[in-house]
Amino acid sequence: MKTTMKAMMAILVAMIMLTAGVLAADFDAAPTNWISGYSTDGTNMVIPIAALTYLTAGQCDAATGDVRQIVFAIQEAIYQKWISIPESNRSARVSVSRSSVVYSNRISNTYSYRADLAPVSLVLLPE
Repeated sequence: MKTTMKAMMAILVAMIMLTAGVLAADFDAAPTNWISGYSTDGTNMVIPIAALTYLTAGQCDAATGDVRQIVFAIQEAIYQKWISIPESNRSARVSVSRSSVVYSNRISNTYSYRADLAPVSLVLLPE
């Protein structure tokens, strides 16, 4: 009985949100709206270094760079974009979060991503 009531409440809330126009219908998944200067030629993706705060050309050097800094810069950019989107316009199929612990000599960030995927293809489900 509890599961049925919860399901009914979820449907009711979704209907109310849909009627109010606040489901992810307004979510814009275009990469160019998430990463300034993003482009692709159909084979390669290009993300300008300048589009990512906390990243320098030296940190991206193929031989001497630091992949940890590259991953951090991408994660932080995605997180910052996510929190700039009004909750009513965020994707219903993906979520992004970050938690931080501040120590006396460092900050430790944990980034979490949740995505609803099709079981076999592992492709994101449509909104």
